[in-house]
Amino acid sequence: MAATLDSITLPSELNWVDEHDWQPLQQNFTRSLGGRLFVQKRSVIKGRPITLASYTEPEWIDKATLDQLMSLAELGQVMTLLLNSVSYQVMFDYSANPIEASPVKDFVTQSPESFYTIVIKLVTV
Repeated sequence: MAATLDSITLPSELNWVDEHDWQPLQQNFTRSLGGRLFVQKRSVIKGRPITLASYTEPEWIDKATLDQLMSLAELGQVMTLLLNSVSYQVMFDYSANPIEASPVKDFVTQSPESFYTIVIKLVTV
């Protein structure tokens, strides 16, 4: 899956782990004092979570790309995510840790050539 986040090129094999966990229609149920059931439905246009995760070697990112993502996350702005030729307007999901990165190999200090597994949490806006 080819992907870019604004001008940052992401690994082509990142997994969209929650792609099918979102429903564009929400509903809730309430009861009247007489016991009747009221069903309220509404369409949800924005707010779809997009969680991109890497687990294996082709999906790892280098330290330079991680640093670019961390700098972008500090801005708190709306970005364009291009994923499989589909464009989404997104923000980092700050309700959780928006970027989780772990070095592939544990060293005391990470070099510019170090690689990381990553989870990027975004939400459509």
